Amino acid sequence: MSGQFREFLNGPIYWSAAGGAHPVVNSFLHRWGIHSYEAGWLKYPTTDEIVLPDGGRRQEFQDGAIYVSFQNAIGSAIRNGPLRDKYNSVGGMAPGGTLLGYPIQDQVGLPDGQGQMDRFERGVVYWHPTHGAHPVTGRILEIWSSAGYEGSEYGYPTTDPAPAPGEPGSEQQNFQFGSMHIKANHSFLGTLVPIADELSFASYDTGLHPPYGPVDLSEYGVEDDPTGGKTQQNTNGYVEVKAYFQLQGEPVSEALWDHFYENNGLDYAVSSSVIDGWSTETTTGYANDNPPASPPATTHAANREDAIAQAIAAADAAGEPRKVIVGTPWVLTGGSLGDHVHALGKYSLASTTSVIAHPGSAGNHQVDLRQQIHVFDIYDFEHWTESTNVARYGSEVGYRGMRLGIAKPFVTYGSGSDQSWSGVR
Repeated sequence: MSGQFREFLNGPIYWSAAGGAHPVVNSFLHRWGIHSYEAGWLKYPTTDEIVLPDGGRRQEFQDGAIYVSFQNAIGSAIRNGPLRDKYNSVGGMAPGGTLLGYPIQDQVGLPDGQGQMDRFERGVVYWHPTHGAHPVTGRILEIWSSAGYEGSEYGYPTTDPAPAPGEPGSEQQNFQFGSMHIKANHSFLGTLVPIADELSFASYDTGLHPPYGPVDLSEYGVEDDPTGGKTQQNTNGYVEVKAYFQLQGEPVSEALWDHFYENNGLDYAVSSSVIDGWSTETTTGYANDNPPASPPATTHAANREDAIAQAIAAADAAGEPRKVIVGTPWVLTGGSLGDHVHALGKYSLASTTSVIAHPGSAGNHQVDLRQQIHVFDIYDFEHWTESTNVARYGSEVGYRGMRLGIAKPFVTYGSGSDQSWSGVR
């Protein structure tokens, strides 16, 4: 006999010669049962429940453990072995070990029949018999997941994420067939080598831009209006500004203004055709501001040239083709056209270029590229003390509408069309 158990009112106690006697109850009993109790891969318990620093719990078994947190009360099981060893080596649930947090799914095998993975609150750990076990977190995980995880052109991770040498605040990680580098300013650099002598573009290549910022609602609805007079006055102002946009033939500005006064706070997507038009502007109406806003075409062109140069350098150094993806951080930008200026004013723009370059000599490198721009803005307004300028009058109306709780700030976002180019550089 390898073990015994006895049922009690609140759950059983299991005993084995290897682990002694331990109760297994509640979420632990449920998760253990999913894996066939002592007949499954976890086998017999070897500890009682262990209280963790944040109040969650862990229970050890012969061949693994079950973790239960307040956020995941059903629990998750993780096997003993290299994947769990990696989890523990980067902090696990020790005090201050916050890299990954609790496991939120059971460890599973991967479709290729070789690797294993487990998902945690703030990332994943992937293991491969050749490349070992490595965590993938944050923005690198976002990019890798959009590419297709270990089945993508990047393949499995081969190193842990770490800051680039001499670059505090950065993060880089190597994969089977490439690398990713998130710089301290949030720009992105990805380098990929050919698999089976082939490199191609993918839909996710040019979508690598940082996440949108949060909406500040600290002034929303803070102004009282017991008689309704302020609300009526503000509504009249809304109608005046809307009429101005109609008169000027500025449909984007009018649509955003209407959405602001719909007062639901929902995100608003600007069409790719509109953003394509804005991206060609080489001047801005905000040149005298501090800091000045960069024209969209300037950011777009600089990103393109940077990506081409880095791809050519990588191909020449390797003596074979390389794909390089370069994404800018969010850059303060603006335009000079009326609808462009009145719609968003100054806003954030990121540009991403993916380049496949072949080795060669100066002026004789075959280069193929795809490029896309992305914009986002928090649609809100600041208080102005003057109202002679139409734009500033609109800002004051919008600001008062926000404080009265009849107009709600929201995120405006959008991406331009993918632009392609091939040639010799």
